[in-house]
Amino acid sequence: MLYDSKFLRNTEKFQTHWLGPFVISKVTEVGVVQLVNLQGVLHGGLVNGGRLKLYKENPLPFIPAV
Repeated sequence: MLYDSKFLRNTEKFQTHWLGPFVISKVTEVGVVQLVNLQGVLHGGLVNGGRLKLYKENPLPFIPAV
């Protein structure tokens, strides 16, 4: 998941701050990565690896409260 930098100054509580999921296609020696979405299309340019977090699917199904 890639952190959406437009939220650096404006932290709205109920909006998602992450884009993705993406697959890392290339990593440079300084930690810059190239991302590809799940359909195989490149995402913009190179991004800082510090703006990424591991995506994990929720193993539990969503059960709405009654």
